[in-house]
Amino acid sequence: MRQAARIVGVSLAAALVVAGCGGAEEDAEPAVGISESQASVERQPGTPEAEEAGEGTGEEGSADGAALSADGEWESIVEDGDVATLLVDGGTVNTTGPLSCPGTLNDSGEDIRIVLDCETPDRHRDAGTIELHPDGDRLVIQWDGEAWGGMIDSFVRIG
Repeated sequence: MRQAARIVGVSLAAALVVAGCGGAEEDAEPAVGISESQASVERQPGTPEAEEAGEGTGEEGSADGAALSADGEWESIVEDGDVATLLVDGGTVNTTGPLSCPGTLNDSGEDIRIVLDCETPDRHRDAGTIELHPDGDRLVIQWDGEAWGGMIDSFVRIG
C-alpha cells in the first residue's frame, strides 16, 4: 500500500513538473514543441504575426491599421459605479454618474493621461492613465493612488 502511494505521489509530482503550475504569461517559456527561436520570431516587431496583434508598427493599431483613439462615448462595465459614462472628444472629457465632471485628456505618445476638474474633488479619481485595448472597444483607467495603486475603472465603447 505504501509503495502504491509513493508511485501516485511521484507520478503527480512528475505531471506538475511537465505541465507547469503557473498561469500563461506573454514572457513565459515557449510551449512544448515550439523552439525558443520559433517563439521569438513569432513575436518580433515587424513580423506579420506581430503586426496582426498590433505590435511593432510604431502605433497601436486596430485590425484595419488605423491608430487607436479614445475619442467616443464609453460606458462603465460596473453598474452603479462612480463614473457611469465617459465622453472623450479630443483633449476634453466629461463623466456622468455620481462623479460628473469635466476634464482634460493628454496623449503624450507614451501615456494617455486623464485629469478631472470636479467641483467636489474625488481623491480616488482625480487623475490617471488610460489604457486602450488593441481592438479599440475597451478602455481602462488606472487612477493615481496610494502606494498599492489607485482605483481602476473599465469601460466599453458605445459610440
